[in-house]
Amino acid sequence: MVNRHRFTFLAAGVFLLALIGGPAVYAQCGPMDVVFVIDNTGSMTDVIGEVQNQVNVIADSVTQSSNGDYQFGLVTAPRNDVVVLLDLAKTNRDAFGAAVAKMTTDSSCGEPAAWDDGIDTVLHGLAAGRKTGGGNGVQVGTFTTSALRPGATKIIIVISDARPNHTVGCDFTPGTDDQFVLSLASEAASNDIRLATVFVPTPSAQDFGFIPTIQGLMQGMADGSGGIFLQTQPDASDLATVIEDIIVNCGAAGGLVVNPTNVQLGNRESGTVTVTNYRPGRNPSALVYSADGLPADSTVTFTPVNPPDVAGTDQQTMKISIGPDTMAGSYILNVHATNPANGRVQSNYVFVGVDCRPPMILSAPGNQPASTTADSNGKASLKVVPFGSADFKYQWYQGPSGSTYFPIAGATSPTVTTPAVTVPTDFWVRVTNACGSIDSATATVSPK
Repeated sequence: MVNRHRFTFLAAGVFLLALIGGPAVYAQCGPMDVVFVIDNTGSMTDVIGEVQNQVNVIADSVTQSSNGDYQFGLVTAPRNDVVVLLDLAKTNRDAFGAAVAKMTTDSSCGEPAAWDDGIDTVLHGLAAGRKTGGGNGVQVGTFTTSALRPGATKIIIVISDARPNHTVGCDFTPGTDDQFVLSLASEAASNDIRLATVFVPTPSAQDFGFIPTIQGLMQGMADGSGGIFLQTQPDASDLATVIEDIIVNCGAAGGLVVNPTNVQLGNRESGTVTVTNYRPGRNPSALVYSADGLPADSTVTFTPVNPPDVAGTDQQTMKISIGPDTMAGSYILNVHATNPANGRVQSNYVFVGVDCRPPMILSAPGNQPASTTADSNGKASLKVVPFGSADFKYQWYQGPSGSTYFPIAGATSPTVTTPAVTVPTDFWVRVTNACGSIDSATATVSPK
């Protein structure tokens, strides 16, 4: 049985299976096992043409993301059949190109297509001769699921413009066929396989009027496996770009990557996080970056990185500055990249730990205010040396420690010159930071 994680459906049925594992960056996905399952019924002519025209672009993206360690597979769904055009094999790029060149569109049995049976074939290594498409089709060729490599990045990319028809030939059965594909997504996820689903809104799909159903089903499959759901133009002219989008993200849903994902800072400290957008669109300079989740006195700023570390991405340095009054604790800093042109928002998050230690005053000499004798003017200088997280605030008082009835005006620093005394008088200071406060011991100032 194959690992599961994410399914991607593309209109009229292209399935791409790629073993998933690493972060979404070129040459960092690790070894990749990539299987395309393509619905090649009659309405998918433009899709098949785009795959054939752009096969080198598609193969290049996998080669780069896997650092040259990949396997391709190709499964098609003509009529209600399932055809294994290419089984998995190490670095089989040439064989993949040859298999893609053999693809043609074929007739269908009604509007639904057996792309769900194609996923089933890849997940379970099913053999030639089995019945597909609700019993109206047959599988040609055997897929070797055991060739999927442990630890590789596994992705199935599904491309279709139709609903599935696993249980009833030539038709889609609500509550049955939809639940079957969602169960496949769950099974894929449990085996670390991501399903990337791609919907192509062909004229045929528009005529049949099932677009919301197909979109919802493909989105659910992608979500259920941790994969990506994307939609192409009606003529699939952007299909290669869509597939690149899937591969550059290692089949995972997020295109906005943060590194590191966890930072630890103190009050008045700053740290930086690299934000890389692997799906910046055609005009990265128009993107608006923002962040939320920290108290108001803490700030976040973004600075573009030119050139970015990975070509074709949009990279920002995010500076996190913790304010003086931010309380100790763990915060989720939400990071957003907004495209004002279409309102699309990409998001990710960083855990920010604020290590705020409340003030303390050691009893060792020199730390607590010390009793002393006033000078000839009846005044004395007192000081306190606190420890803990900056930023300290001070308020000196006259009277016994803890009594706040007589604050000394303007006495807000670690040292104080007391008012003139004519009798022994007590003074103390309260030291505060974002995490708490502490009262010093009482110091007695005696007149000469």
